[in-house]
Amino acid sequence: MRVKAVGFLILLALSLPVMAAAPRTVTIVVEQNGAPVADARVFIAADEMDAVGYTDAQGRVIVTTISARISVVAEKGGARGSIVGTAELVTVKVSGDAK
Repeated sequence: MRVKAVGFLILLALSLPVMAAAPRTVTIVVEQNGAPVADARVFIAADEMDAVGYTDAQGRVIVTTISARISVVAEKGGARGSIVGTAELVTVKVSGDAK
């Protein structure tokens, strides 16, 4: 019985940092040569989620996450870029043909 209680407490202790993390909003901007890329497909990976979205006319996608770090891949046409970031604003620079 004691072993089960200790195991539960260890599991609870390991879960607390994730459970205690406050949600944060991250703005992802996709650009090419300094210009926003509208309608780019954006793949977002964080500890608690994987998501796909499309940029708006300003090249932005906004997500809410509890993860300290997110990974982003953006693509449009033959253009592609990726980044891993921890900031509230993450800029993905794509290269290639974004038509």
